[in-house]
Parts: sequence; C-alpha cells; structure tokens
Amino acid sequence: MLDQFKKSNHAIAAVELVDRLKEKVNKTTVYRALERLEDDG
Repeated sequence: MLDQFKKSNHAIAAVELVDRLKEKVNKTTVYRALERLEDDG
C-alpha cells in the first residue's frame, strides 16, 4: 500500500486505492490500514 503512495504525485482516493489493490487485499483491509495510518499520524 505504501508503494502506491510513493508512486503517486497526487492524493489517492480510498476508492482508487481499493481498485489498485483489489488483487492483493480486500476493501476492509484497505480501510483498516488507512485508519491506522491516520491514527499513527
């Protein structure tokens, strides 16, 4: 997931991130990871 942010020059919407990672993880996992990143600052 972090690689997706490193590759991008712009903000990535959660929906776009889910679409990019759908082959590797499910939607719930993406949202949980984003929440954790936000909580950890």
